[in-house]
Amino acid sequence: MNPQYDIPLFKLVCNDSVIISTHWNWSTFKIHGKTQDRMILEVLYNVSPIYHLDDEQWNEYKEDITAHNKIWLTLASSSA
Repeated sequence: MNPQYDIPLFKLVCNDSVIISTHWNWSTFKIHGKTQDRMILEVLYNVSPIYHLDDEQWNEYKEDITAHNKIWLTLASSSA
C-alpha cells in the first residue's frame, strides 16, 4: 500500500479527461487501516467507491460510507 507504487489499474486520456478503473474486488474497506487513504484516492481519481457489505459490516461502516458519499457525490456532480 505504499503510494509510491500505487498505480490505478487502467488510465486513459481521452478528450481532456482521465478515465480510470479499479478492480471490482478492491473494496474501499478491503485493507484494514487504509480506508481513509482509499477514500482520498477515490475522490482524487473520481472513482466510485466499491463496497462489499453484509449486515455486520454495514453497521460498522455506515457512518463512514454516508460521510464519504456526501463528499464524493458532491464532487462528482460538480464535475459533470
